[in-house]
Amino acid sequence: MRLLKVPVEIPALRTANIYLNDNFIIDSGMSRYSYDYIKSSINVDDIDFIVISHMHIDHIGGALYFQKENNIDVYIGINELKYIENIDEYIDFYRSLIKDSGAPDAIIEKIISDNIIGKYIDYYREINLKPLNYINGYSIIDTPGHSPGSICIYDSYNERLFSGDHVLERITPNVSMYYGNPLDDYIKSLEKLKNISIRSIYPGHGNVINNVGNRIDEIIEHHNIRLNQIRSLLKHDMTAFEIASGITWHYNFNDMDGNQLGFAIIETVSHLKYLEEKGEIKRSGIYYRFI
Repeated sequence: MRLLKVPVEIPALRTANIYLNDNFIIDSGMSRYSYDYIKSSINVDDIDFIVISHMHIDHIGGALYFQKENNIDVYIGINELKYIENIDEYIDFYRSLIKDSGAPDAIIEKIISDNIIGKYIDYYREINLKPLNYINGYSIIDTPGHSPGSICIYDSYNERLFSGDHVLERITPNVSMYYGNPLDDYIKSLEKLKNISIRSIYPGHGNVINNVGNRIDEIIEHHNIRLNQIRSLLKHDMTAFEIASGITWHYNFNDMDGNQLGFAIIETVSHLKYLEEKGEIKRSGIYYRFI
């Protein structure tokens, strides 16, 4: 196994991890620049196919160029593929969530115009993806939460897990919002990993994780703290935007760009959905309240 740290055009991340395993690579970086970087670092003739951990552009963005210029097949989890095949519907759903968040019109416009999936919609329409059913010698683990159909690749012989963005060393992965209950999916996906013998996690960004159980518990606790923060904030009828503006984030809420604001609001909505499904709160129009 070989690791490449490929530069990506997201200042907060700077690089994405690409893993060369046997005859395939996991993830592909963000762009044509990522493709050129990978191609200059490895022998492309050694690659038979590419596996994408999830649909976000900093993981799938180089794959189209391998497909077009080297005729290499690109595979992704079946559940993720369904969302990409219906990308326009997915973006409409995202936009409706932002519009229903109670944010001011100017901020709604900023978030929608800066949304990274919307910016790359033509890329998603062009790439030809195949459903990933199996990889010889590896297991595919469904781990929804960060995205609808995120997957991890498990090497049981070496007890290695290639986690994409499901588990990261330093960053707490953003929980997206899609149909269903994403935060519940995410927590269950994390708990699932506790039942697997994992010596090391090889994430989509950052360094290798060796204290696997501790890191999983830290991420779950982070979301418990956020849920409690929302419970404390919700003293009267409030919108998702109002709640998001009161949560403690890594960046100051008022200084966030449109993409960061979108992440913050969508993650807030996913936590509110979790509390709603637990019967703690209810939604009426754009407002949330305790039952």
